[in-house]
Amino acid sequence: QCIARALRLAAPELRRVRVEQRLEAVPQATADEARLGQVLLELLARAASVTSQHDDPAVEVTLGLAPDGHIAVTVRDSGGAASTQAALSRLVPFAAGRSAHRGDLALCHALLQHMGGTLSVDGDEEGATVVVLLPRHRESHTPPPRRATVVVLDDEPAIVRLFERVLGPAHAVHAFATPEPALDALGRLPVDIVFCDLRLAGDASGIDVYRKAVEQRPALAPCFVFMTGGALDHRALEVQREGRLLLEKPFPVERLRELVALAVAQA
Repeated sequence: QCIARALRLAAPELRRVRVEQRLEAVPQATADEARLGQVLLELLARAASVTSQHDDPAVEVTLGLAPDGHIAVTVRDSGGAASTQAALSRLVPFAAGRSAHRGDLALCHALLQHMGGTLSVDGDEEGATVVVLLPRHRESHTPPPRRATVVVLDDEPAIVRLFERVLGPAHAVHAFATPEPALDALGRLPVDIVFCDLRLAGDASGIDVYRKAVEQRPALAPCFVFMTGGALDHRALEVQREGRLLLEKPFPVERLRELVALAVAQA
């Protein structure tokens, strides 16, 4: 069902791609259906993108059992050797200044690890094969996902409402419009991730907030994700120098869920 749903959602991106399916009957996997669906959608979007410029673009999706008994889902593309190289590079966790993209395999891998699964990349001259392995479902009590502590610093009420609507039901969202109360919260809360706007009211800067927060709690540095809705200026260059992730508004709400899940998985 997850594969069929992901293929339906990816249909606009796959409209010029020949999709082949080889789906065997397999036992139920131990996986969060929503997260697994997001991973599969990301893999299909990546495959569609890398094959779109090739003659007879094709994507093959398979479902079966791996030799060790794990549930195996593979997504193979016809993007050539360059696709394999690109896929391997996307497995590297966020590097300095790299923005979030659809098909970020590092994010997919983190989501799968949170479910006890793995992601690997293989390939040849014809294209890349991304392999997802998931454990079989066993009757046991699985604890609910941990609620993350999310701090949002943005002076736009609409952005704050977006975070509260998207993340609030599953996580503890602490939203602030000005730096002072945000810095106070960052000094005392068990923070998992911080979404900080680059441009704040008045002369305040998200970079300044970041530096003050890290000065009092150095462990907060990897928690920061910056946001911008304007042209990339010197502030964006400072984000690159600090090695932090920069999201450009408007961003997909699923990206927020992915980043929070990644933060929880890496905690």
